Amino acid sequence: MGVSGRLSIPSCLVKHGSIYYFRAVVPADLRPRLKQREYRLSLRTGFLTQAKCMAISMKARLSTLFHLMRQESELMAELSDQQIREVVHQWVKKTLEQYEEIRLRRSKPWSAEQLTAYLNSLDDDIKVYKEKLLQGHYDLVEPGALEFLAEKGLHDIPKKSLELRKLCSALLKAMIAVFMQEKRNDLPPILWTRS
Repeated sequence: MGVSGRLSIPSCLVKHGSIYYFRAVVPADLRPRLKQREYRLSLRTGFLTQAKCMAISMKARLSTLFHLMRQESELMAELSDQQIREVVHQWVKKTLEQYEEIRLRRSKPWSAEQLTAYLNSLDDDIKVYKEKLLQGHYDLVEPGALEFLAEKGLHDIPKKSLELRKLCSALLKAMIAVFMQEKRNDLPPILWTRS
């Protein structure tokens, strides 16, 4: 805690309005490959302690991803449509489980203002993800997709490959569905059905 008794905000967290965002600088050697200098993601929480916990996890995952991207020692892998569906299913399930864990860890219900800010952030995310999908820009999901693939032993998918573009497109669509389900707070069918 700082001198004033308030929790200090780590440099990897940025607050816009009442919502925290995770922010990480992309290492210079990976910028040409990722085509971005910085990685940002809404944490969809206005609570600093929750944001800090989420940021620690995100930081570790990005560090692993950056390390794996530098290795690139394994043979190029190709993804079948079935593998893409499975990766999307696992990605969505993991994301929804993280949202549920955050919800369960809250010590008290959100105020009407916090809930409104959260729902507005979901609307903003839906709009941004739809625009990215229509434009064919996959920067919002590509780093996480590469990390997720690396966890599954698929380390060297070429960035410009059709397989990666298909996966990222499917992930953008899945994230739009996740945001919409989160907004409705439904039990997502993706958790109990397989496509």
